[in-house]
Amino acid sequence: MFTSGRVNFIFGDVCDLSIFDNQYPFNTELLFTDTIHYDYQLRNEFSIYQHFLADSALIAIDDINLNDKRKLFDELPFPKWDLTELCHVSGWGLVLFERTQDSDEQERLLKAFQASAKMWCQSCQALQRRAEKTVVRSIRNQTRTFLHRHPALYNGSLALRGLWY
Repeated sequence: MFTSGRVNFIFGDVCDLSIFDNQYPFNTELLFTDTIHYDYQLRNEFSIYQHFLADSALIAIDDINLNDKRKLFDELPFPKWDLTELCHVSGWGLVLFERTQDSDEQERLLKAFQASAKMWCQSCQALQRRAEKTVVRSIRNQTRTFLHRHPALYNGSLALRGLWY
């Protein structure tokens, strides 16, 4: 497989299309996914890479029985096979992808970039929410520490105590 001209290994974040250096993998006949073992990651990958698949392609999904990864496998509207007993104890799914709409490569590339951008926006928003919670928690902890160090303020201000506890 490593010496075959038909197989191309690309390393990096699969949801970052810049890893392809403008040579996008159109007409991919086999997409094998074994990344982060959660439904959201599998959905992100599929939303991007479905646009690079050949009109008829196989999608192999490793570990479909870990965490919530099986959700997308079960929901995909294509012929599929659960080959867990035959292949892998934590699950192995095979999906026969069949494109239902004709579109040219430019259209498909635009859709892949839109899916990637949507995924990155969601990730940025989640990071922003986490940062805001961290800042609020930090301010609350600093205020609590300050009040505990100054007993007169701590004991004398029910309003402040109610705000921070």
